[in-house]
Amino acid sequence: MVVGFAQGEYSAPNLYVVRELDEHAWPEVYFPGVGWVEFEPTGNQAPLVRPSGETIPSGGWWAR
Repeated sequence: MVVGFAQGEYSAPNLYVVRELDEHAWPEVYFPGVGWVEFEPTGNQAPLVRPSGETIPSGGWWAR
């Protein structure tokens, strides 16, 4: 379990405003050969944005 902040509100190029109300917790699972992978089971959160451009859509194989 990881505790941190959700993305916050986009304000300007390369600037997000993150407030106390953006506090969030989510699970991560370690896969050998892959590393730590985040999962977002919270329905009101946007899909995860990964630096590589890869996204994990909601309702993936872990939700089955």
